[in-house]
Amino acid sequence: DANLSSLKIGTFTIPLLSNHPNHQVTVGNDVSMLTITATAFDSLAAINIEGKLSSTGTLSYQANLDVGRNIIPIVVTAQDGHTKKTYTLTIVRLTSTDASLKGLTINQGTLSPTFSANQEMYTVQVEHAVSSIQITASPTSDGAKVAVNNKTSSETVELVVGETTIPIVVTAQDGKTQKTYTLTVMRALSEDGTLKNLTVSEGTLNPAFSANEENYMVQVGNDVTTLDIAASTTDSQANMTINGNVTTSETIAL
Repeated sequence: DANLSSLKIGTFTIPLLSNHPNHQVTVGNDVSMLTITATAFDSLAAINIEGKLSSTGTLSYQANLDVGRNIIPIVVTAQDGHTKKTYTLTIVRLTSTDASLKGLTINQGTLSPTFSANQEMYTVQVEHAVSSIQITASPTSDGAKVAVNNKTSSETVELVVGETTIPIVVTAQDGKTQKTYTLTVMRALSEDGTLKNLTVSEGTLNPAFSANEENYMVQVGNDVTTLDIAASTTDSQANMTINGNVTTSETIAL
């Protein structure tokens, strides 16, 4: 007799039919290991499950489960040593639907609030001098994929002055379930009110131009009746006036 009288997965007993040796069971993604217990009608029959043997008519076997189909043959050998019957147990482990993050790090500033897998909205404030930020996101599930700013799981993002909104999309292992985290980076306005250069069309600046020098003198001949002044700001987004007019160059009557 090479038949099984009982086949259990954990505490669940699989109904056995003599003419149906193939059985399939589906488990959740969170199940990574199961105990299979096979019992033969004949207590002197031998049972082999993936190389583990028992000659006492019953065998318990710990099966490690991959995502997807796990095909596990169970071979029963009768007491005569020749008669055999193979049962095929297929355990389908479902793909994960976990689209959460287990970690989110940045190389500038501090996340607000502190990272939590269930918190989806974050802000960070950085100084004006910070023109980019590196973001690294790690999914909770190994099979999930992460796209920071629609790219990879670790990206350096250029920042505009003011608000930069960066999406972090996690796609679960099932390829369907998604969760979007949002990081808003607030880059401070520049406090730089200096000039990068200052030129005049006649004469020579005294002293020579320096961004930290605010007062200058120019001497010109009596025949010079106008003076062209041109300047540019160190911060390209700063506003500037010359002689009360918003401009980068101005002609002054002398």
